[in-house]
Amino acid sequence: MAPDDEERLSVAVTTRSDAASLSLDERDRLARWIAALESPAVPTGARRRRREVLTIATVGALALVPWITYLSVTLPQRYATAGWRAAWVGFDVALVAALAATAWLTLKRRQAVVMLLILSGALLVCDAWFDVVLSWGGSDAIVSILTAALIELPLAVLFFATYHRLLRALTHMVWHQQGRPGEPPPLRLMPLLLTRSPGRLDL
Repeated sequence: MAPDDEERLSVAVTTRSDAASLSLDERDRLARWIAALESPAVPTGARRRRREVLTIATVGALALVPWITYLSVTLPQRYATAGWRAAWVGFDVALVAALAATAWLTLKRRQAVVMLLILSGALLVCDAWFDVVLSWGGSDAIVSILTAALIELPLAVLFFATYHRLLRALTHMVWHQQGRPGEPPPLRLMPLLLTRSPGRLDL
């Protein structure tokens, strides 16, 4: 029996007013008791998806190391392509769509905005990188550097910081709803919250 199984709350919780009268510590203990009654179910296929993601990410990262080395030696300094305009216009269309979706979901206060914040931030970083690198040594280099430093990268940092804040708040809530004691660890150390078993990570 857990040490706090025989502890009692200051009042019997039968109404909303009873719950509101509890102290923060009592609410935390009540949440742990409720969560301990039944562990969250692991979604169907979670272990298979975890293996797939783990395999693909590992193989992809390992395979790209020799490929990057090969490209760094064999690619020419200059390269002419017929798809230059289509590539940049297509990229900017994707960036506009991501920013518009981010704005819309933020306006509507939708949970899906967390995914769009990451997508928009990543596209802004890519835009800054390619603008600066491809214009380096040319007449547009100064404009590209200033645009990256003053607009694109600060916006990306803002999106990433907002994503981190939202994810931290969400995991903080789920952490306590699952009955886990204390404050949640940093995100880089936190286990996935689809299971209450500390050692298991299920996607």
